[in-house]
Amino acid sequence: MNRNKRTALISSTFALFCVNLLAASVAAAADPKGAPAPTPAEVAAESICESDVFYTWKPTPAVEPTQIGKGAPAPTPNPPDPREMFQQKLTERGSDKDQIQLILKSRLVEAQASAQKYCERHHQNQALCISDMLESLGADFSKLDFESRRTLREKLVMDCAHNSGNCVSTRSSDITCRELTKSTAAAAPSAPPAKK
Repeated sequence: MNRNKRTALISSTFALFCVNLLAASVAAAADPKGAPAPTPAEVAAESICESDVFYTWKPTPAVEPTQIGKGAPAPTPNPPDPREMFQQKLTERGSDKDQIQLILKSRLVEAQASAQKYCERHHQNQALCISDMLESLGADFSKLDFESRRTLREKLVMDCAHNSGNCVSTRSSDITCRELTKSTAAAAPSAPPAKK
């Protein structure tokens, strides 16, 4: 029994020695002292490119509620100016700047199509606008009493009517790229997921 204790003590001591030796060799390998200075290609090894996507819509002129259904012609106010709305920012990063720009350009086509669909859904189709807003309320809507639901529905209808119009165009900003050093590359966030 004494011999088993001594064998266990020797083997545990040997295991601790090996762990300490391994930790010391890892620490020595990670020590930047004595390591050669990085080349400029290693320092600026990563690029990040970005572009913003916008859509433009033109609101329909508002008609006074007192004029609706009275047979009088609706007044023709000055048509409202088109409004440009930010949709999303696309970001790509990698080591080959030309490749990143090609990937970003291909994503921009899809993002502009998505912006057009978003515009049509929220500005050209009032029923979908109301439906989307009610859906965003989720279970909270069902917790309201009848009068509160009716009031909320009226406000949503008015809000969607105020935001109704025609989608004019989509566009993206110029692609801008910048070089990242290793220190800023570690701090820079990765590309956010595309907004649907």
